[in-house]
Amino acid sequence: MPSPFQSADILSTINKSGGFSRPHHFEALIFPPQGKINVDGTDLRRLSMNCSSVSLPGKSIATKELTTGGFLTKKIPHSPQFSDLSVNFYLSSDLLEKSIMDAWQSMIHEDIFGNLSYYEDYIGTIIIHKFKRNSFEPVNSFRFLEVYPLVVGDIEQSYDQMNSISILPVTFAYHYWEEWNGS
Repeated sequence: MPSPFQSADILSTINKSGGFSRPHHFEALIFPPQGKINVDGTDLRRLSMNCSSVSLPGKSIATKELTTGGFLTKKIPHSPQFSDLSVNFYLSSDLLEKSIMDAWQSMIHEDIFGNLSYYEDYIGTIIIHKFKRNSFEPVNSFRFLEVYPLVVGDIEQSYDQMNSISILPVTFAYHYWEEWNGS
């Protein structure tokens, strides 16, 4: 029977891997469809710098039940499912972040006549770099393809939050994500 874990063994194992991952050590790069929204590189950089949080979504496998022999059933996988990408932005005083997301959504659906655009015309890309502890060297990068803002959330305004920063929650839909090495 193996001996119980010793504190030194646990710390040694953790330190060999570089320590625990820190949730604040990331960068999210948001790329709306090129040439479709009136933004420049400075605006996009500011959008990325003001990303206050992002959830690295998981993946699940959808299943169907197969019944054999009357009573026995088993789950058979048939397709991957990706959860939506949740992102929060600190809002600048000029509301640039909201303006970009509103313009992006307007590309999808024109509000007055209800026209929908072609899918290829409004999809973008988001890249999330997860950095090593105490460095800006990526441990891993995730690229989200065929991205568009599904929900541009409410921005709470309140007198009791005088010393807070306004947050813009945005939920992005995407086709799939992949681990990415930058090439």
